[in-house]
Amino acid sequence: GEFGKLYRIGGDEFAGLLFTTQEEMKTRLGDFEKRMEAWSDSNGITLSASYGYACCSAYPNSGIDSLARIADERMYAEKSEYYRVSGKDRRKR
Repeated sequence: GEFGKLYRIGGDEFAGLLFTTQEEMKTRLGDFEKRMEAWSDSNGITLSASYGYACCSAYPNSGIDSLARIADERMYAEKSEYYRVSGKDRRKR
C-alpha cells in the first residue's frame, strides 16, 4: 500500500519494507494489533502474530542485512515471550 511493500519469505513468514517514521511505525503496529483482536473476536478464534522491526534511522550505519537480523531477533524474542506468557508452544512435541 501507501507505506511500502510486504513480501512472503517462506511458510508463514513475511518481511516488509516500509517508508515511515519510528513513531508512525508504532501507530501502524497498534492498528495491526487492533485488527487482529477484532478478527479474533468476530471469528471466535485467537489470532496471534509475532513481529520485530528495525528502523534505519535508529541504525544509520546498518545495511539491509543487519536491519533484517535485528528485526528477526526481536521477532523471536516476542515469540518466546508469547509462549512464556500464554503457556502455549506449538513447537513442543
